[in-house]
Amino acid sequence: MGGVTEINNTLLLQLKHFNGDFKDWEEKDETVDFKLVKVTENIVYFDEFTFEKISDTEMNLYVVIGNKDGSSSEVKFNYKKQ
Repeated sequence: MGGVTEINNTLLLQLKHFNGDFKDWEEKDETVDFKLVKVTENIVYFDEFTFEKISDTEMNLYVVIGNKDGSSSEVKFNYKKQ
């Protein structure tokens, strides 16, 4: 759940995490925010969150995920329209 909001002359991707039972991770009015960094013809870059348009029916989502040891890694999710 979330959306894109304009705040202080920039855009924020605001997300809220939920467990499988729909219990949210964050407090009631809190979101995890990703600030817009750059937009190109086929890619929208937010801090630690990137959307890449491959075609009209396919996109990649890249997410930076923190690891327990303090490091982080980028994970790619591929989505195709059925």
